[in-house]
Amino acid sequence: MTIRSAILLGAKQVIAIDDVPERLAMAQAGGATTINFDEERVVERLNDLTGGKGPEKCIDAVGMEAHAGGSFDAVYDKVKQSLMLETDRPHVVREMMYVCRPAGTLSIPGVYGGLLDKIPFGAAMNKGLTIRMGQTHVNRWTTYYAGSRKDRLTRRSW
Repeated sequence: MTIRSAILLGAKQVIAIDDVPERLAMAQAGGATTINFDEERVVERLNDLTGGKGPEKCIDAVGMEAHAGGSFDAVYDKVKQSLMLETDRPHVVREMMYVCRPAGTLSIPGVYGGLLDKIPFGAAMNKGLTIRMGQTHVNRWTTYYAGSRKDRLTRRSW
């Protein structure tokens, strides 16, 4: 739904990052350029796709259930979570703060339920990033997407 929303709102380019082939195929069918983080270096590919500037807007549509693989911070989060010292896995939030271009926007509709650790807030502040987060306002947008733009929604497969 995030990809579809971005396209309907006029995004020039939408990039989906994942490692699950079915989700990547669905993202590509929805009009996104895909990056499989198990097969490609994400930062290098993002730089190629954005002319070295980084994404203007980054959306964490996963939240606390992100699976980051074998990166140091992912292992760190899993250990802290298993010891009940951390509740969520904020790998995606950290990565967004590092790759988003200066004066960009981070949008976090993904659900986080508690404590996060090692968030590079200084990097976000020094880049002048805008951070928008909170529960998605489904009731506000349902009519917009399903009603007035129903014809555009049905053109492509979900």
